[in-house]
Amino acid sequence: MANTLSSRQNDIVDAAIDIIGENGIQGLTIKRLAQEVGVTEPALYRHFDSKREIVIAVLRHFKDLFQTVFEDAVSTGKTGINLIEEVYRHHFEMFSRRPSIAAVLLSTEFFREEKQVSQQILNILDSMESAIIKAVGSVSTEEIRNDISSKDIALLVMGSMRLLVTRWWLSGLSFNIQKEGKALWLSLKKVISISG
Repeated sequence: MANTLSSRQNDIVDAAIDIIGENGIQGLTIKRLAQEVGVTEPALYRHFDSKREIVIAVLRHFKDLFQTVFEDAVSTGKTGINLIEEVYRHHFEMFSRRPSIAAVLLSTEFFREEKQVSQQILNILDSMESAIIKAVGSVSTEEIRNDISSKDIALLVMGSMRLLVTRWWLSGLSFNIQKEGKALWLSLKKVISISG
């Protein structure tokens, strides 16, 4: 999905991500966001109607970002289990480059009551799941266990990634997420592949 936001809206989304990364979702206020972007609060409302609309734009940004991560992994020319590994690796690189992404993704429980926001989160999860299922579909029958469904493999990949990112974030980024992600992938690969 192409980015349809204006340059100023992209600045607002980037600032919102950084604020959430520094102060959690509770720290994202219109006043703070306006200060960060260098505009007045009324000027901010000319670009977005509400804080919810800003959060939705942040989540759409992530959906596009995850799609780009998948496309980058596919562009390596790898297939099968190596493609799944590349997708996994690219995600950990993304978190390492911009840790505030983890903060936003781990703030999803605050959005349960917001139907539009919850739907965007579900869209992201569905998109990630579909990408992994597509990667699993490219795997030859000699590479991957056929007694585990593609959907379950996607849940194993996504769940293990989320748990590791949660530990990393809550520990104050105290370990190398890329290194730990690689180690986790090697264990996960043993679980899902025929040869281990």
